Amino acid sequence: MSKTKKMGLSLEGLSPSQRAVRYREFANEALSKARETADPDSRAEYFSMASSWHAMAAEIERAAGLPPAAMPPGERPAKDTGD
Repeated sequence: MSKTKKMGLSLEGLSPSQRAVRYREFANEALSKARETADPDSRAEYFSMASSWHAMAAEIERAAGLPPAAMPPGERPAKDTGD
C-alpha cells in the first residue's frame, strides 16, 4: 500500500493572521508574474489571481477581527460618515 503525499504547503495549521500573510505573498507572486509576461491574456489572469488572493486575505482579517491597521489602506472598510 502506498502513502499519498500532500503537494505544497498546508495552510490549515496557520493562524488567521499568518494565513493572511501567506495569501498576500501569493498575491505578490501573481503580480510579479503579471509584470513578467508579455501575453495580455496571461497578464489579465495573473492580475485576477492577485486580486482574489488579496480579497481572501482581507476577508480572513475581517473575519478574525483583526484591526483595520493590519490591512492595506485600499482594503480598509470605508468609514460611515452619516451623510
